Amino acid sequence: MKFAPIGAVMIAGAAAGVAVAAATPEQAPTMISGSPAVAGPASLEIDGHVVELEGVGPAEFHALSEAVEALAGNSTVHCSIESAEGAKAQCFVGGVDVGRWLVGAGIAPASDMNSRYFASQVRAQLSGRGIWKPR
Repeated sequence: MKFAPIGAVMIAGAAAGVAVAAATPEQAPTMISGSPAVAGPASLEIDGHVVELEGVGPAEFHALSEAVEALAGNSTVHCSIESAEGAKAQCFVGGVDVGRWLVGAGIAPASDMNSRYFASQVRAQLSGRGIWKPR
C-alpha cells in the first residue's frame, strides 16, 4: 500500500479498496507568558498554566523558588510549549533561558544525558556550583 499526501489527509489506495487517514500537520509551538510561580520540582505556573521545564530535572522547592524569583523578579516569563502530550516548555526571561540558567547555576540537574542542558550541568559540576558544591 502506498500513501500520497494530499493536504492534511493521506489517501491509501489498494486493490481491495481505499482507506483514508488523517495526518497530523506540524504545528507551531504554543506560547504562554506571565508572572512565574514554582508549581513543582521542575515546573512553573504561568497565567494559570502549569508547565514542566523541558530538559530540567527536579530541584529542591525552596531553592527553585528563590532562584526563579531572583531571575524573573517582576519580569514576564515567556514559554514555548514543545510537547503535544504534556505541557513541557522552554522558558525565557529577557532573553535568558530559564532551564539553562537553573542547571548552569547548580539549582537543578539536567533531566538526563540527552537534555539540551547536560553540558551546562557538567560545567556546574566541574565548578562545584549549587547542588554540585563539595560537602
